[in-house]
Amino acid sequence: MLLSDVLVIDLTDRLGWLAGRVLADLGADVIKLETPGSDRSHADWRAFNVNKRVLELDLQASADRARLEDLLRAADICLLTPSVSSAYLDPHALRENYPRLVVVAIRPFGGVGPRSAWQASDVELMAAGGAMALAGEPPSARWLRSLIATPPAAAISSTSRPRRRW
Repeated sequence: MLLSDVLVIDLTDRLGWLAGRVLADLGADVIKLETPGSDRSHADWRAFNVNKRVLELDLQASADRARLEDLLRAADICLLTPSVSSAYLDPHALRENYPRLVVVAIRPFGGVGPRSAWQASDVELMAAGGAMALAGEPPSARWLRSLIATPPAAAISSTSRPRRRW
């Protein structure tokens, strides 16, 4: 696999799940860190965290913090999102303490500026940037003409016809 020699520590929340998934799909060994007892039953959690190993660590416990430090020393990449960042997991501190580690701080609207505190997922950012407009099939002109000339009740049933063909 392309990234089979790469170890990634995934300390992200919903904002960064897709980044870790892509790296895992490309062959990286991605270790997703979770707090003990965290809820991983939601379909979106399972979909975006496929191909990752899960490790439960309580970062309040010194033994688990030491285990994380060992992982970070061995890792090539660390993925972070703002909600999991703390003084201990500050991107600048990580870069200073682990010089060979590539620290990726995923912030939808950057680390500074008027929108820096705004939240968004990868998919929402794709939609806001217009990339989602390229998804799907454009409706045919014949279908649109019939929709415009049809009473509302019939238009509702006609909108379901193209979906059945897909």
